[in-house]
Amino acid sequence: MHRRKYLIGLVTAATIAGCGDVDEDDDEADDVDDTEEDVDDNGTDESDDTEETDDSEEETDDAGEEEEESDDDEEEEGEGAVVEAGESHSFDGSGAEVTDEFSLEPGILTVDFSHTGERNFIVNMVALEGEQWDDELLVNVIGDTEGSSVMSINGGQYQIDVDADGDWSLDLDQPEVTADDQQELPVEESGSGSTWLGPFTADGVNEIHGTHDGERNFIVTGHDADGGWELMINEIGEYEGSGTFRAGGGAFWIDVEADGNWTLEIE
Repeated sequence: MHRRKYLIGLVTAATIAGCGDVDEDDDEADDVDDTEEDVDDNGTDESDDTEETDDSEEETDDAGEEEEESDDDEEEEGEGAVVEAGESHSFDGSGAEVTDEFSLEPGILTVDFSHTGERNFIVNMVALEGEQWDDELLVNVIGDTEGSSVMSINGGQYQIDVDADGDWSLDLDQPEVTADDQQELPVEESGSGSTWLGPFTADGVNEIHGTHDGERNFIVTGHDADGGWELMINEIGEYEGSGTFRAGGGAFWIDVEADGNWTLEIE
């Protein structure tokens, strides 16, 4: 029992005797620890800088990817359809006939026609689901003819009523239009007889100048894909003059009804 106390006393005395050295060692140890902490802090800062650099590289990569996606979207937008394709139908016959029922989508309709008779060639497209004012007069000429026309329609179910004394043919089409298909103004066009022009694209008020050396109707009409239309020129016989029309910024077509040579300057 006493010996154990003595040993404890020796240990205690030794501990008390070395208190000053221990404090100095502790201070040195603290200095070392502080230095290590500074090193660790510097290491952490370098790591943070590395992480920030990685984040910057990631942001640069993301920006590059977004720019590539934007370019792809613009390319797809340039190549995409601004007017979707609709229906196509062809008919032919001889003399007066009524065609079978057929369907068309709302929008633009182009018509190619021919007739080898000597009298009236009148082609009326009858709207089966609408009123009389929804019908469309496709052709109204006399004798042999070959030409084309364009118009805006409401769409639906139709039949064609043909008044003719000879062989005839009709080709109806609702074409697809892309942004690359549209021609910007100004343009100069010329031809003979009835036809259609376009698609064009313009916005706001525009000017049209025309000439015609025929004896009958010279009618120039603008049509857009949304069903809008505007009468640009409506004269009989020889003509030379100018007028204005409004365009809405989208695709539009021009229908020319004539029996002689004509010219158009559109700007």
